Amino acid sequence: MFLSAAATRAKLGISPQSLTKLTECNVVSAVQLGGSQSLYDEGNVSHLSLEPLRPRLEAFAVRFAAPRELEEPDELGRKFIGWDDAWDAKTKQLAACAWWQVGAPQEQVNRPLVAVVSDWIVGVWHIERWNRIDDGDAEQYATLTEATDEEKAQYPLYGLLRLGGGPKQRPLDRKFLAALRTEQVRL
Repeated sequence: MFLSAAATRAKLGISPQSLTKLTECNVVSAVQLGGSQSLYDEGNVSHLSLEPLRPRLEAFAVRFAAPRELEEPDELGRKFIGWDDAWDAKTKQLAACAWWQVGAPQEQVNRPLVAVVSDWIVGVWHIERWNRIDDGDAEQYATLTEATDEEKAQYPLYGLLRLGGGPKQRPLDRKFLAALRTEQVRL
């Protein structure tokens, strides 16, 4: 069964902008009917959880936008930025590791890095350490390994993680997680 964009947004409880981002990042797929009208296969939307997560494990969350090609590869060899859910696992990990503003990197190790598109988890890895290309650069990249079973259980793929407003990347510390559990995060 196909749903209109409005019906898909209503089912997921999201804005037109969030549906556009989910579509551009290939988290949900649309069929173009002509012009700007799209239909969404209900089966392609059902993998997204509608129940917000209440994790207890501290993490570092990163929000992603649609993929964009770079003019030339960066220092890590990436030819793109953003997220495409159709990428292979290695490419997704490379996208997740790179160039984040991390205020206290020593506090953001040995925990999961959670990749998010419009409040849905699209990837999770374990942060081993943070690295800089040179000493003057404020942005860092993470050395990532496969997430532990506990990290995957706390942050399952396509789980709904309501981060609310705020920066592109953020630590999910005890205070933030406690607010999630008591539903005090303002959306």
